[in-house]
Amino acid sequence: MPLLCRCEAVSSKTIPFNGPLAALTADAHQRIWIASGHRLARWQESAFEDCTPTNGQVPGQIRQLIAAGDGSMWVVEPDRLRRWQDGQWRGEARQAEALLMNFVPPVHWHGDRQGGLWAVHEGTGLWHVKAGGETRLLTERDGLPSRLVTCWLQDRQDNVWVGTLDGGLARIRERLFRVCDTQDGLPGQAAQSVCEDAQGTLWAGTVQGGLARWESNRFVAVPLPAGSNGPIRHATVFPHSGGGAWVGSRLGGVWQWRDRQLTQPFAPTALSWDSVRVLYEDRAGRLWIGNGSDLYAWQNSRLIRWRDTEPRVGGMAIAAITEDARDNIWIGTGPGELWRFHAGQFACFRLPETKPPPAATGKPSAPPTTSAPPTPSGSSTASPANFSPV
Repeated sequence: MPLLCRCEAVSSKTIPFNGPLAALTADAHQRIWIASGHRLARWQESAFEDCTPTNGQVPGQIRQLIAAGDGSMWVVEPDRLRRWQDGQWRGEARQAEALLMNFVPPVHWHGDRQGGLWAVHEGTGLWHVKAGGETRLLTERDGLPSRLVTCWLQDRQDNVWVGTLDGGLARIRERLFRVCDTQDGLPGQAAQSVCEDAQGTLWAGTVQGGLARWESNRFVAVPLPAGSNGPIRHATVFPHSGGGAWVGSRLGGVWQWRDRQLTQPFAPTALSWDSVRVLYEDRAGRLWIGNGSDLYAWQNSRLIRWRDTEPRVGGMAIAAITEDARDNIWIGTGPGELWRFHAGQFACFRLPETKPPPAATGKPSAPPTTSAPPTPSGSSTASPANFSPV
């Protein structure tokens, strides 16, 4: 029986401003935030409360909100980047114009637990903005192994780890880099995915299809069996709630590492193209799996292909999966749609058709808003928020 999609509209009376929404995110305490062009608000019980600071200039045109782990919020405007905390502006990024250029590919933002902000751009390097606004671009001169940064993670000891396309992994402690490459046991120079499991062990997957865990101050490779349709490539990792890690790959399906054992819960051929692009385990212990054409879930020793019950979910590249505080599962897709799964039902949201770009003004425009891939650090941002229900 096909599942029915149901959307719940939020009354405009609960929103303290008019106009389309420009950004939507959740803060470190899993409270929902929204922003219009000039104001921002936070969900309180049954309505949104206006949280726009009064100790500074009203935002010119909010483009994005980035939550930091200390409960503060970075607000992206076309020509400035400010930090909100406790109802006030508490800091502003210096050299913001360099961060807000219209980069291609776009900048990905990550807030850390110290209230700082990290901006990752594949090709430029790694920007770090401290809570007070001090800004610096980190490059090879600072020890970064490559400017082609692919992923970012802050671990429990507050180390920042970044993966690079051609220089392995780097660990950052207050701008002190520890570069980890093949000489440190990393099975490949191009790091694709990194996560930290429930025991605090760091896991890394590489574009070359390698898997490794951090042990005794170096990486220890965990060999993955060869795939039946060719060499395994693009290993991606996600923490297993029972300990260890989930591992997915192209042409190799899904594995789980627990109790120092590598097992495969189901045959790779159960997935289209034997491939995995995205992994996410939700709080119910259900493993979500996405690839270039399908969305799956593994629970109670059963693999569900969602297109069999909701045909609209099939035939789309899955780009990102995450879960909010209310147990909604959110799925971002290659076609630019945002799907929500709750209580057995899917709902689809699409951005309205874009308008022609405004005339050039000579000022650098803000970077396109992006949806960062879910990371085990728990931060995930999606904007803009003016999606239309389908």
